[in-house]
Amino acid sequence: RRNDGGFADLAEFLQQPEFSGASTAQISEMLGETSSYFLLTARVEIADREVRRYSVLRRDAEVISVVQRLDASFYDLPPSPGENQP
Repeated sequence: RRNDGGFADLAEFLQQPEFSGASTAQISEMLGETSSYFLLTARVEIADREVRRYSVLRRDAEVISVVQRLDASFYDLPPSPGENQP
């Protein structure tokens, strides 16, 4: 079960009720926090129009490549978590 904002770190993740009574020290040895994939969310204003661009990026060593992009009108998609609607 993941909260809307994700988890700040492994310790916060292990505080979930699913791990109560478990040896979190043993579990934390089996888990890690790494990723080669990232989601970039950008708002772009062009003239009088706002557009959102979502890009899935992949990092391989020092090379960053675009896996997928989505452009949408600002009004087509719900706001990002913690963001107010216009």
